[in-house]
Amino acid sequence: MAFGNFISLFFTGKHAETVNAIQDSQGSAAPRQLRRRCRILSWDVVRSDYLDGLLGELSGGLKSGGLHLPEQTHTVIREAFDEETEKVNKLTTTVEQDDDDTDHSEPSDDAEETETDYDEDEESRQMAEFVWGPFRSIPDERFVDLLHRLFRIGLTKDGSGYKVEKRTEGSFHHVVILSNGSEKMVIKVPMVGTAERWQRGHAAIIQSEADTMIHIKHKLPNFPIPDVYAYDVGFENEIGAPFMLLSYSSGSPANHIWFDARGDEEDDETMNNTPTEEREKLRINFLKSLAKAMAELRHLEFNACGMVYLQDNDPDKPVIGPYHGWMTLSFDRTRRKYWERPVFETAAEYYMTRLHEKFGSKYAVGISKILSMVYSSPPLSASKKHDADPHETFVLQHNDFDYQNILVSETGEITAILDWDGCGTVPRCAGYSNVPLFLQSDWQAHYDMSDPKTLTTWNLNKYRRVYSEAMIEACGGIDSDAKYTEQSALYAVIHDILFGENSGTRYRAEEFIAKLMHEIPLFRLTEKPEEFTKKLGDGWPEVEEALKEWIPRILARK
Repeated sequence: MAFGNFISLFFTGKHAETVNAIQDSQGSAAPRQLRRRCRILSWDVVRSDYLDGLLGELSGGLKSGGLHLPEQTHTVIREAFDEETEKVNKLTTTVEQDDDDTDHSEPSDDAEETETDYDEDEESRQMAEFVWGPFRSIPDERFVDLLHRLFRIGLTKDGSGYKVEKRTEGSFHHVVILSNGSEKMVIKVPMVGTAERWQRGHAAIIQSEADTMIHIKHKLPNFPIPDVYAYDVGFENEIGAPFMLLSYSSGSPANHIWFDARGDEEDDETMNNTPTEEREKLRINFLKSLAKAMAELRHLEFNACGMVYLQDNDPDKPVIGPYHGWMTLSFDRTRRKYWERPVFETAAEYYMTRLHEKFGSKYAVGISKILSMVYSSPPLSASKKHDADPHETFVLQHNDFDYQNILVSETGEITAILDWDGCGTVPRCAGYSNVPLFLQSDWQAHYDMSDPKTLTTWNLNKYRRVYSEAMIEACGGIDSDAKYTEQSALYAVIHDILFGENSGTRYRAEEFIAKLMHEIPLFRLTEKPEEFTKKLGDGWPEVEEALKEWIPRILARK
C-alpha cells in the first residue's frame, strides 16, 4: 500500500481531503480548483500533531490486541511521511508558480486548461452565495426596524430617518451601513449567524468582543475604537440573526497609506522597499500615530490570561474568563470546531501548559527542550510591569493587528482600530506594545526577502525602530512595556508557536528554531533543524548547556 493511501485511511474530514487531493493531482492533470485546494489546506497540521496522534492511536490499538509497534517501525513511518511531505512541498510550489499568470515558463502539462474547463469566478460566486446568501436575503427594512427598536429602548442616540446605504462582506461578517444623512451606524452579522451554523462558542466570542470594546471606550474615551451600542447572540430579533451595532468609523485601510496605487487602484506591493519620498513620510507619520494610539492601552491591566467579560454588564467591572476560539473544518468556512482555554494567572503556567499539550510527545523531545528554555527565559517567564512587583499582570492583545483593521486619514493619522474579535489578555511582552503584523514578517514562516513585495530585514528594522521610539515616547520612557517593542517581532512569533493560527505544528517550531540558531554565534551553521532537534532529543549535554546560556541572551530586552 502506498504510504499516502495508508495515511488517508486514518484521517477524516479536512486532512483526508488534503491527502486525496494531493494524490489525485500527482496522478493526473488535475483541474486548477483541486490544485488550489492542495495549497490552501494546512499540511503543516497534518505532518505534526496529527501524525503523532496517529502513531499513538495505532500503537494503542495494537497494544490492546496484544501486539507491539516497534520503535523502528515508528521511524520508518515518520521517514516515509517526511518523503510524502517533500512531494507536497514541491507540488504546492509548482501550483503557486502556475497561478502567477505569467508567460515566462514553458507550457505545463495542463496548459490546455481553460475557463471552459473550470470557471474560478463562478465557483467563487457560488461559494459566496452559499456563505452570505442567508444574510443577503434579509430585507433592508429589517435592519431599519432593528435600529428603530433599539432607539426606542434607549440603546442608540437616535434611530429616526435611517436608511440602508451599503451592504458588503468582510472576511467573516455581513456588514450593513445605515445613514440618516448626517450620521452613520454599522450592523455586522457573523457568517455563522444562522441556526444551522451557530454554536455556543461563538456566542462567547461575540460577547467578549463587545465587552472588551465597551470597557476600552469607557476607560479610554479617546481611544480610536467604535462605540458598541448593542449586541445580541440570539435569533429573536428583527433580522433573525446575532449581530453587533457599532458607530461608523471613517478612514481608509492602512495599506492605502503604505503602498502606492497602480493604475487599477490596486496596491503596488512591488514598490514596498523603494517608496517615494512622499510615501515614506506618510508611512512614518502612520507608524508614529499608530504607536501613540496603542500606547493608551497601557492604562488597562488585568490579573490573568483569558478573555474580557463585564460583570453585570458594568464597564467598570471587567473579569477574565476562559478564552474561546475556533478552527475551520473544511473548505466551507462556516463549519467550525470551537474550543475553550482555561484562565491562567501566571505567564509560566500559560506557556508551559500549552507547550506540554502541543509538544509533549516523545517525538518532539528536542523541540520541547529548546522551547522550554525559551519560555523559561525573561521576558516570557513572568509578566510583571516592574521586576519588583509582587504579582503578575497582563495586557490586551489585538488578535489581527494588520493593515485591514487599521483605518487612517489621508495624512496617515489613525481614525479607528477595528475587529476586536478574538482579543484577549496575554503576558506583557506579547501585548499592545508589539509592532503590527506587517512588521513581523522576517520571524514568521515562509519569509522570502528576495520577493520584491516583501520588506527586507533592514527596512523592517528601520520601521520597527520608528515604531519603538514612538511607543517609548508615548509610554513616557523605557520603564514601560515599550521596552519590548523593538524586539517584539521575536516575542510575537514565540507566542504564536503555541497560540497562533496552526499553532503547535512541528514545521512552524522547527523554522523558528532554525532562525533562533542563526542568532547564536555558536550555531549559525545549523542548517537542518529537524536533525538538530532530533539529536538534542536523544541527548546532547554540551549543546544543552550552550543553549541555556545563549537563549536568554537573545531574548533579553534591548
